[in-house]
Amino acid sequence: MYTDAHIHLYDCFVQSGIEPDSGGQNLLCASSCRPDEFLWQESYAASRPGRIFLSFGIHPQDPDESRLEFLAGLVRDRRVQAIGECGFDFYEERFSARKDEQKRAWDAQVSLAADNGLPLVVHCRKGLPLIFADFRRLKKISAVVFHGWPGSANEARSLLSRGINAYFSIGKALLRGDRSAAETVAALPLDRILTETDAPYMTLRGEKSTQPADIDAVARAAAGIAGTDLSAFVSRIKTNFTTVFRFP
Repeated sequence: MYTDAHIHLYDCFVQSGIEPDSGGQNLLCASSCRPDEFLWQESYAASRPGRIFLSFGIHPQDPDESRLEFLAGLVRDRRVQAIGECGFDFYEERFSARKDEQKRAWDAQVSLAADNGLPLVVHCRKGLPLIFADFRRLKKISAVVFHGWPGSANEARSLLSRGINAYFSIGKALLRGDRSAAETVAALPLDRILTETDAPYMTLRGEKSTQPADIDAVARAAAGIAGTDLSAFVSRIKTNFTTVFRFP
C-alpha cells in the first residue's frame, strides 16, 4: 500500500476524461482550491471510504479570498482533513504581484488550521523566508506538510529545530535527479518524509501528465536513496501519512 500525500484527482479526470485509477488500496490526500473541484473529489472519496483524505486551500497562484468562507464552512462541518495547499509563490512576476493577497490568505489559513487542529499543506516557491518568519504560529499547528518540498536538507532541519511538526513531501523531482530532494531523503529521519505524485502535474521531460500510478516509481527511488528496503520504507511512510491526516 502506497501513500500519496498530494494529488489532484479532479484535474486528472479533466485531463483524461475518465475517472482516475486511485491505486487499489493506496491512501491519498486529494487537494483542491476551487469549490467545484472539492465537491467532485468529495463525491469520488465517498465511494472509496477510508482511503481518500480531502484538503482545500486558497492557492497562492490564485489567492481568491472570497473562497475563505467556503473553506471555513468545510472546516466547521468537518468535511476536510487538512487545509491547503496554501503558501507563497513568487516564481513568476504575475504571482509576485499578488504578494499582499497571498499573505492575507496565508494568515487566515494558518489561523484556521491552528484553531481547529488540522494539518496545513504548504505550497512554496521562492517564499521560504516568509515561512521561516512565521515559525511561531506554525509551531501551533498539528502538522505542517511541505508539498513538493523545494528547499534543502539543511533548511528542512532548520524548520524542525524551530519546533515545527514538519513533514517533507517528495515527488517526481527524485526521478529527474533533483539534488535537494535526494539530499533531503538521505539526510532526514524517515519519520519526517512523505511521498506524493502531484498528479497530473510535476511531469518529467516528455510527459504530458503525471499518473497516480507514478507513486510506485517515487517510492522506489526514495527507498533506494534512503538505503531502505522498499517494504520497510512504504510501511514507515504509511505511518507518517496516517499520523498527519489522523487516519482513524
